[in-house]
Amino acid sequence: MGKLRRIRAEPECAGWSRWIRPDAHNYIMRCCDCGLSHRLQFKVGIVTRGNVNSYYSMRLLPLTKYRPMFRVQRANAYTRQARKR
Repeated sequence: MGKLRRIRAEPECAGWSRWIRPDAHNYIMRCCDCGLSHRLQFKVGIVTRGNVNSYYSMRLLPLTKYRPMFRVQRANAYTRQARKR
């Protein structure tokens, strides 16, 4: 295992982080609630067929041409619920 890279804090604005364009294969996020670091992977796709049972088919898009984006907001009620357990 090589040298660990520094994880940068994301400031929040009106409760949300900025829009983030992650490394789709190896993005590391540190949770502000639990303090743990999490490794995330992303895919980008187009929904090609959906149905009433929330199942769908999708076609994956190449990450060389399309990039995932996300932003973060703390879900306080879910955090409280998880900490009670």
